[in-house]
Amino acid sequence: MCIRFVLLLGAKEHLKNPHLRSKLAECMFMMTTEVQHEETPFVSIAQANPLALKFLVPSLVSPFLLRRSLPHSYKHFTIDAQISSYVEIEMTGSSNQFYEKFEVRFHLSIVLRLLWSIPEHRRQMINYSKGELFVRFVNLLMNDTTFLLDESLLKLRDIKETQSLMEEPEVWTKLPATVREERESRLTQDERQCRTFLLLAAETVSMFHYLTKEIVLPFLRPELVSRLAAMLNFNLKKLVGKDCQGLKVRNPEKLNFYPKKLLKELVDIYLQLTQGELSVEHPFVQAVGQDGRSYSAQLFPMVVRVLSKIGIDMEKVVKFSDLGRLVESYSQLRQADEEELGEVPEEFVDPLLYTVMSDPVRLPTSNLIVDRSTIVTHLLSDGCDPFNRKPLTIDQLESGLLFILACHSLRLNTRNTSG
Repeated sequence: MCIRFVLLLGAKEHLKNPHLRSKLAECMFMMTTEVQHEETPFVSIAQANPLALKFLVPSLVSPFLLRRSLPHSYKHFTIDAQISSYVEIEMTGSSNQFYEKFEVRFHLSIVLRLLWSIPEHRRQMINYSKGELFVRFVNLLMNDTTFLLDESLLKLRDIKETQSLMEEPEVWTKLPATVREERESRLTQDERQCRTFLLLAAETVSMFHYLTKEIVLPFLRPELVSRLAAMLNFNLKKLVGKDCQGLKVRNPEKLNFYPKKLLKELVDIYLQLTQGELSVEHPFVQAVGQDGRSYSAQLFPMVVRVLSKIGIDMEKVVKFSDLGRLVESYSQLRQADEEELGEVPEEFVDPLLYTVMSDPVRLPTSNLIVDRSTIVTHLLSDGCDPFNRKPLTIDQLESGLLFILACHSLRLNTRNTSG
């Protein structure tokens, strides 16, 4: 039976129904040690069977993918001429289709984590990360993590608010009975949703955590690194910032909320993405410092203070503190550079992010010019021109060499004038 599941996952053209595919993923999930709490036939087959070694990792990764237009070399492992399981589940028309995708992905993530512990599959995943397909996978993983953590933290605040109100008898008892019943009902619902969101969020963060131990370069690509840094900064700020008291609910473990573990994993991801010699030229250092939403000079010191209290390895604390100083150095250099540039002519500014472009490209569908990293990031999740919603692919982008030279000339002339 296990071998049949492996074959079906490796040859998706024979199992096109999205619901059957999701059930197959659930069956494989049920056969893992995560559920069985003991060594299972699935584990033995995953370690030794040649069919499993060949097909399993690609077939588990591909249901995360959104796009039909995949490189030809990967089509043997994806749905050839068919929409991937993930897309089919998204578009079934079911009233629960938005949440169904998270359940399926959770099952796939558990199996992927098991496979990561098997050397042969880990090597295959590392090799798989060198292709363009992995970039789409990471992009969707970021989308999931962002949504799940945002929803989880919002629910925790609502739960904390209701719990605090109930802990004040003189206030709680004076509320009308209907209001109390409504708040209690909402609390039960919030706890149930939060428990699920946090379980799923923990698995997506865990995947980032173990992948970045050995796979780094794809996460540093221009179309990914800025969003990744912004996501990490935002959640660090939520966990250690001035509003973190709003997350201190009663019995957090019953909600699958383990803030110390989450904080440690996020910090590890920062450190794993910045291994080796560092400078202000490192793409992740720059992405963290460029994040105008959550980054500030106080962010890293706040995290360091919390890390020192929760018993994390001091070597990591020192490394994270050093990284923070480097990021702040870059942030100050960037601020000085922006002051030097002054008011930039509109034609040099990205129309979506309002930043000075470094690699402008023309969109043939709307004839507008945007920065390459901006439009590629957009196209990873949405295959349309953002200005007119016409279909657009990455290979249609037209490089604006003369415009690139003009952008660099603008910076150079500004510096020479300032000097």
